Amino acid sequence: MDFHKILLISDFDFTLTDSDHNIPQANLDAIRRFMDGGGKFCIGTGRGRTIFAPQLALVEVNAPCVISNGAVVYDFAEDRALQMFEFPPETVDAVERLMLRYKDVCGLTIESGFDNYLPAEVTYDFRKAFPRSGNASESDRRTERVPLPEKTPFREIPGPLVKFCFTGTPDRLDTLQAEAEAMGAPGIRSLPFLYEYSPASKGSSARWLAGELGRPVLAAVGDAPNDLSMLEAADFAFVPVSAGAEMQDLGFRPCAHIDTGALADVIRQLEAL
Repeated sequence: MDFHKILLISDFDFTLTDSDHNIPQANLDAIRRFMDGGGKFCIGTGRGRTIFAPQLALVEVNAPCVISNGAVVYDFAEDRALQMFEFPPETVDAVERLMLRYKDVCGLTIESGFDNYLPAEVTYDFRKAFPRSGNASESDRRTERVPLPEKTPFREIPGPLVKFCFTGTPDRLDTLQAEAEAMGAPGIRSLPFLYEYSPASKGSSARWLAGELGRPVLAAVGDAPNDLSMLEAADFAFVPVSAGAEMQDLGFRPCAHIDTGALADVIRQLEAL
C-alpha cells in the first residue's frame, strides 16, 4: 500500500511499548521506514499533554497526536491544540457525586486544558493503584519526573475540563463502575485500575485528523477498551496478540506480541497490502 495515503495511529502504553514499558527498537526502525516512505504517524493516548510530552523524546512522530482519550488533538511540533472538547455540566455533576462517595477508596485526577489537578476532597492517593515493576523504564522515569499538582477544591478547578480518571483497586472500581452505569453516566474501563471519562473519543478525533491531513486511509493499533473507538473508526485496525481476550475476540487484524514489536508487524502488514 502507498504510505502517502495513510495516517497510522498507535496507542502508547502496552502497544507501542513492550511489557516493561520500553519501546522495542524494531518499532522505532519501522516507524522511521514508514515516515520515510511518505506515511504520517502519530500517537493516540489517554495521557494528557503534560504527562505525555516527555515521551516524545523516545519516539518520533510527524503528525499531531490524539491525547486525553480523544478530547484533544495536539500538534507538539507547533505547541498548540488543533481541537479540544469539554464535558457538559451533567457529566461534571455525575463525576462529582462519584468522587464524594468514593473519595477515601479511589483516586481522581482531572485534566483541565493542559493542566492536571487533584481534587482536594479526595483523600486516597491515586498512585497506590498503579502496579510497579522492579526495573523502571525510561518511560516510567520520565512520567515520574512530572511534578504532582497541588490539591484544589473540585468546583474551583478551572475549565475546560477534558478528562476525569478514577484510579483504585479493581474491586473498588468494579463497584464505582456499577454505580456510574446505574446513574446513567458510564465511563471507560481502560485498565483494571483505571476508570476514565472523556467528552470525545480517540476514534472520532483520529478520523477528523486523517481528514485534516488529507489521508484517505486510517490505520490504527491498540490493545485496550479505550482504543476501541479508534479501531472501529479505522480502515485497517490491529490488536496485538498480547492484548486481553476481550480485545482479541472482536475480529480486528492480529499483530505481533508487544515484546517483539507489535507496531513493526503492523507496518510490515501495511506494506504487503
